[in-house]
Amino acid sequence: MLKLWALVNNAGSFGIYGYDEWCSVKEYAKNLDVNTLGVIRVTHAFMPLLKQSCGRVITITSICGRLALPGTGPYTVSKFATEAYINILRQELRPFGIHCAILEPGRFRTNLMNKEAMTARINHVWNRLDNARKAEYGGEAFKELYCDRSCEFFHDGASPLLDSVVDSYYHAITSSFPRFRYRLGLDSVYLLLLLIPISIRDFLVCDFYYSITGWPPKMIASTLDLINSNSVLKDTIIDWFVKKIKRNEMTVDNN
Repeated sequence: MLKLWALVNNAGSFGIYGYDEWCSVKEYAKNLDVNTLGVIRVTHAFMPLLKQSCGRVITITSICGRLALPGTGPYTVSKFATEAYINILRQELRPFGIHCAILEPGRFRTNLMNKEAMTARINHVWNRLDNARKAEYGGEAFKELYCDRSCEFFHDGASPLLDSVVDSYYHAITSSFPRFRYRLGLDSVYLLLLLIPISIRDFLVCDFYYSITGWPPKMIASTLDLINSNSVLKDTIIDWFVKKIKRNEMTVDNN
């Protein structure tokens, strides 16, 4: 009799990209329906078979499931919820011998990240805004800059090494000692930001994001001036990371 050894929750939706107030509640609901409730529905459907085999549940989320980034509201909310669900599932299914693993990819060069797809996501929400709201962000000139720089970040900065994702799937399914989390892609290093205080983390994330999008100009100027003039802040952040490394507190737990 054949048994189900592993369930892989792979389907996902990344349909829009833009600020929270550009997005509707329906768009939040759509992302949650696919990225979170879809995982729950499929897992519930196959749970009896997984219990019979003491099998595995492998779910792909994102680094956005642990680190919130501007412009990714509906997607990030759904991925945070999915991570929470799998964390609960891992604890509840442990007595049944079922292992739950999460794959957290960063940016990879797939159709999800190509320039046409990113431009369509931005245009979809931007074109619904009234003129007053568009003017708050800088009008069409800002939108064009936002599209260009976002496309460069997501597509040109994405990793072409898709084999690492496939290898992680294979390891999670077949290994005698599978991990609980697989962090994939060079930009998974962003997760180190979770180790620093929120005020510093937001400062770094927002400065990085605004340098990409070109908005708001005043904040970019003031932030760059602060960084250039405040060497003490730089040294403080660097010293903090060095101390963490020496204490081995930045070691990724892949047990």
